[in-house]
Amino acid sequence: MSEPEDVRDDEREGADNERELFKRMIREGVEQRRQDGAREEMQGNGGCLGILFRKRQPQLSDDERREQMKQRLHDRLGQMSDENREAALEMLGDAANTAKAGGSGSFRSALEDSFADQGAAMLGEAREALQQLVESRVEDRRNAPALECPIREIDRPAWLGDEPFVDWIQALEGRGFQLCGTYERPDLHCELAALGHPELNCGATLYCLPGIQIMEFFSASESGDVREASNYAPARFAALPEWFEMRVEYSGGMEKQLDRFLEGHNADACSPVNSESYVALTRDIHHRLTAWKIERGGETWDELRKQMEAGGHLPEDPDEQADFMDVVRRNDAERHLSAWWKLQSDAPRPLEEVMETLVIIHDDLTPDLLLQDYWRVSENYRFRERDLPDLPPREAWGKLMTELGNPMRKVMEKKTGFPADYYLPAD
Repeated sequence: MSEPEDVRDDEREGADNERELFKRMIREGVEQRRQDGAREEMQGNGGCLGILFRKRQPQLSDDERREQMKQRLHDRLGQMSDENREAALEMLGDAANTAKAGGSGSFRSALEDSFADQGAAMLGEAREALQQLVESRVEDRRNAPALECPIREIDRPAWLGDEPFVDWIQALEGRGFQLCGTYERPDLHCELAALGHPELNCGATLYCLPGIQIMEFFSASESGDVREASNYAPARFAALPEWFEMRVEYSGGMEKQLDRFLEGHNADACSPVNSESYVALTRDIHHRLTAWKIERGGETWDELRKQMEAGGHLPEDPDEQADFMDVVRRNDAERHLSAWWKLQSDAPRPLEEVMETLVIIHDDLTPDLLLQDYWRVSENYRFRERDLPDLPPREAWGKLMTELGNPMRKVMEKKTGFPADYYLPAD
């Protein structure tokens, strides 16, 4: 949900004046209405709304007059700052009750209709946006990376007969590679074909994704080091541990990519890659790499941005890119920090039971994202970004919870790697 616009410091004096003027006009209108004993038609400038908008009302039917008043109220409220709009709604509600006591039924109906619609719409939009936030987080948590690699063998897929895969396989087989098998990776949302070289102790993996054809060469040493070369540009910016060496070669064709990969390759020090060993090698590399990423809370904002830019996924508008990346980083951290929770034997409850109620706070959260969590817990939509404590997010959240009487309590803390605090409702 986008942050409501703040009232700038140099505008606050004018904002206060606007509120006082509005309050005075309301009181004058209600008092004049009572003293004049104005009729239901609210002719001329005698009604509260006439004073408010400084316009004379034409002779209209009750229904036409009510719709006109509602529209003018809507327009006027739309021009106000958020704080003044909230105050105006509250004051006009009081005015409606006062007018009701004075017997001005049409005026009361118009106010009640307009303010009920306006207030319900604003509150409804806020709650709907926060519910979307909850649903987004639930989806992230369901997709939390697992240490176990969900690879399974499948029948030879039809796409292996398409370009460029048919040419790649023919060329690889010409260089001594043999097909290990074809597989599905649900975690990567793709199918793949794997080949191994019986003498060079290295492998080749061909991935088929919508609109993307990826070829990677890899080897795994007996000591645990992994070398990989890919033609997928975003892989250049992937966050990797010291034991994982990645090179990106997306020019010069498959033959040149292979030749460059083999430079410095020590076949004697590497594990065989064949139909018996491929799945076990893949699972071992996946387990170690995923554990490393979980510990560091996923990839950093800068790492993700470079990947998004290389893949052509950044918004074209530069002003939108920062907000876009804030959400990308938040979602990536949410997935990996949720995975950390699942790995803890002392977690108070299984992740599946706290999908909607768990709040994870870390210091990469931007103020507007932290504010969304605060709104969700407090339902105090008048609280603004400027009201947040001037502290790192984890400290700020702890202070806010204390001020609220601790409706959420910290039940877990990740102290190593990328620190984070985990909160659940206190009751």
